[in-house]
Amino acid sequence: MNARMFCVTFSRKLMAACALGVAIASTHAYGMEDKRVRVVNQTGQPIVAVFASHDYDQDIGWNLLNMSELWSGYFVRINPDDGDPGCNYDFLALLKNSGLLKQRVNACMSSEIVFLQ
Repeated sequence: MNARMFCVTFSRKLMAACALGVAIASTHAYGMEDKRVRVVNQTGQPIVAVFASHDYDQDIGWNLLNMSELWSGYFVRINPDDGDPGCNYDFLALLKNSGLLKQRVNACMSSEIVFLQ
């Protein structure tokens, strides 16, 4: 095999390997959407817990609020991502007076949830 033929063969194999790498990387990135959301409390009362679960999951998940209370007029950023695929989440906010507010949100499309009373 001469040098020119070697270069042509090598170039084709390199392009094929690069194309495969791009395909794998884009497939991997597909499931890695940013699901962090800003939770805004406009209820007039403190929120004492925020739960999030996939819309298909009956379990409400764990408390994602990293503080004892989220006062009305304030916000916090949370990440509901539990590693499972999907972007639709049911968010539940537990108010200090034991009230419960629920919102279904596509966390891949919306970066903010406003809880109103």
